[in-house]
Amino acid sequence: MSRRRNILGRLCRRGLLALAVLACLGVGASALHATAGIAADLHAGSVTPDMIWQADRDKMYMISYAYPPIPQRRVLSFVGWPGRGLIFMPSHGKHLILTVGTAPVGIHRLDVKGVPYGAFAFEKSQPIFQVVPPGCPVVMVDARLAVRALDEERQTVLEAVELLRRRGVVVFFHPGPLYEYENYRRMLREAFPDSPVACVVDDKKPRDPWRTLNVTWQDLNRPKDRPDVVTDQADLAATLARAAVFTHLIAPPESGVSENSRLRRHDSLVKFKEYLAMQPITGTSRE
Repeated sequence: MSRRRNILGRLCRRGLLALAVLACLGVGASALHATAGIAADLHAGSVTPDMIWQADRDKMYMISYAYPPIPQRRVLSFVGWPGRGLIFMPSHGKHLILTVGTAPVGIHRLDVKGVPYGAFAFEKSQPIFQVVPPGCPVVMVDARLAVRALDEERQTVLEAVELLRRRGVVVFFHPGPLYEYENYRRMLREAFPDSPVACVVDDKKPRDPWRTLNVTWQDLNRPKDRPDVVTDQADLAATLARAAVFTHLIAPPESGVSENSRLRRHDSLVKFKEYLAMQPITGTSRE
């Protein structure tokens, strides 16, 4: 009898030991998996650009760009929206998309933060979400031109943008890449705190500026709602003019671009400012 009890005792002890070993292995595997996840999260990031919409849209969206892409649907960021509280942004691969529905006309200053213990836990930004009335004059200014001008002829660009503001809403656009956008927005926000800096972000290379404008401004296909564009890129100006978007090109005569009813060239930013100063202050000028 005692021998049988001894055998059963040894078997129980061995079984418990085996279970303990398996438990340790399971904990170790979980720890390794968690550590790998944390290591991956350390290299993750996101960018939430400013956005502009027309008020007659049935649905508006707010898009944040994740890098690297988030493979599964996860909630990693939330938006603090005055009057709406906290709204979570689920991931959809490369993008985190928030369906806004509709929003009243005006500038909405938002707080975007990473969910605690998530991939973007330490990230925060304050994008502008601007809604304009249908038919409101809008001028989209190339962010690259504006930032160069802030460095080289600051007072001139400050005065030129102020003259543009008397004619409509000023929005800066930037084609990326991702690592450049935040610096551009920071510099432009310091100089022009009420103007969105919109973009279509790519994590490796700049987007085609024409596509940037198409995505940023959703109504290029509605002629009466097309914005005016200001750029110093001759190729972009020619493309926009062919698409019936009225464009101001800041470039010398040797740029090789011919003026037409949709494209007006100005030799310099100073000349462009002088041109604006002579125009009537009612909507954007297309004479």
